[in-house]
Amino acid sequence: MPREDRLFDLAWEWSWYARQMCPAPPERHVFVERQIAILSEAVFERSLSPVQMERLRRNLCTPSQLWQVGFPDRRPAPGSERTPLYHYLSSPSVFDRGHEAVLVDTTREAEALTVLQSSLRRESGPGASPSAWRAESPCAIRV
Repeated sequence: MPREDRLFDLAWEWSWYARQMCPAPPERHVFVERQIAILSEAVFERSLSPVQMERLRRNLCTPSQLWQVGFPDRRPAPGSERTPLYHYLSSPSVFDRGHEAVLVDTTREAEALTVLQSSLRRESGPGASPSAWRAESPCAIRV
């Protein structure tokens, strides 16, 4: 899978655990944090924390943040050129590194996927608040 897809998947997973939506399987939290550090280093040439990756994910869906970095065709605000969002949207090398394939050992993922799937079903199943679930999507929908 593309490296950036894996990175955003792990950032979402970390965020889900951090908000205590479900408990992480043993040692999974440490694994996820380490993988985020390794993959972000490979993409951005500097390690980003899970919080920074979650912020990048949110900012990609926030028009005011996109405008701040000059997207799609504006001049960036002073200082915004140092942000991961700016580099993600404007750097050809970040784009290329993010689209390189990375192998994922699916045997290590099974337990985590089972836990996450059960938690998502609980949150989005009968009686769940649709607006609460939508707020967890990559681009939150305001209802």
